[in-house]
Amino acid sequence: MKIRFYLILPVLWLVQICLVFVGSSGCHDPETANSIPPTSAKQIRKLIKRLSSSQSKEIQNTIQDLREIGDPVIPALIQALSNDNVRLRAHAAKALPVIGIGAHEAVPALIQALGDSHAEVRQQAAFSLGLIGALTTVQQSGAVYPSAEETVVALIATLQDEDLNVRSNAASALGMLGEVAESAVPALIQVLNAPEARFRADAVAALGLIGTPVKLVISTLTQALDDKNQDVRQCARFHLERIGTFDALQAVKESQ
Repeated sequence: MKIRFYLILPVLWLVQICLVFVGSSGCHDPETANSIPPTSAKQIRKLIKRLSSSQSKEIQNTIQDLREIGDPVIPALIQALSNDNVRLRAHAAKALPVIGIGAHEAVPALIQALGDSHAEVRQQAAFSLGLIGALTTVQQSGAVYPSAEETVVALIATLQDEDLNVRSNAASALGMLGEVAESAVPALIQVLNAPEARFRADAVAALGLIGTPVKLVISTLTQALDDKNQDVRQCARFHLERIGTFDALQAVKESQ
């Protein structure tokens, strides 16, 4: 059985965000960190301005440059979320989770960006909220995501967005938050009645990643095994197998 890449994308993002955390400035050797020359506000503004580019390679390079600077760029990125340039707002939202755990300071601004007039910005803001939440929950300290409740409430509302990409990213973001997003389970279950198969698949993946309450999640994923769309069925099967309890595996076995 082949699993389409986008069906397990949220799981892969969780792995990647852990790798980003390991490579973040907070894990660098202090002597190495002290050897990095300070970056002026003017240099940061110049980098932020480059985020308005339409060239994907330039955006990738700029985000990498911002990541190397670290937390000092966060206030400028937050400010960029309200810039008049749509691409700059969207790319600023994209850059924030790459900076590291300090990006949780941007959560209120990203929540506000969920109401942006352009879907491109809302789409990236939703996904970045999920990434920042995932990054925060893998801290060695085990600290709770600082703005978890506000984020979950905002993302639940975004499941009703007029744009499919925004709705799908909101579902994926809730999944990335994991158990923190348990209160979103009823709303995600409702999504399984949506006409768009992609949206249903993203909701199924989110339910699998949240994973609690276990019985309700397993029951819902079991019902999704009968979805009319193959991608949704495959996604449900993948997450039931990942949950791995007797009831989950039995549901998969009986569906074959």
